[in-house]
Amino acid sequence: MKGGRWEEADRTLRKVDEGLRGAREESELTEFPRGLLSYVPKGPKGASPGPEEDPLANRLTLLLRLLEIAPPGEEARQETLRLLGEARGALKEGDRRRAQKLLNEAHFGLESALPPRKGGGVKARRASLEVP
Repeated sequence: MKGGRWEEADRTLRKVDEGLRGAREESELTEFPRGLLSYVPKGPKGASPGPEEDPLANRLTLLLRLLEIAPPGEEARQETLRLLGEARGALKEGDRRRAQKLLNEAHFGLESALPPRKGGGVKARRASLEVP
């Protein structure tokens, strides 16, 4: 820009800008944020999350933990474990829609086994879990 060479400066800045855009990875837009409180993502910013950060796989883990914390009756426990096993298989096969449906069903089963709560009940909770 010294000496009033504006066109040369403009070309140089545009070239630098293009280089920066090319080096920047495109951010993936996901339905769910990556993680919970105190979460530190793995991998570069904007990169697709790896398998250990997959929302469905993490939900499966969460439901297994909920099963331990608030165990339902034995029959409901066995049915939940069956659904979670099928969901794990669907995830391995890459059938995310089926995995989500199975996880929703398992989640609903666990929710149904809990004592009633104020505001909505089981039907409202089931409707909120349905896959469109």
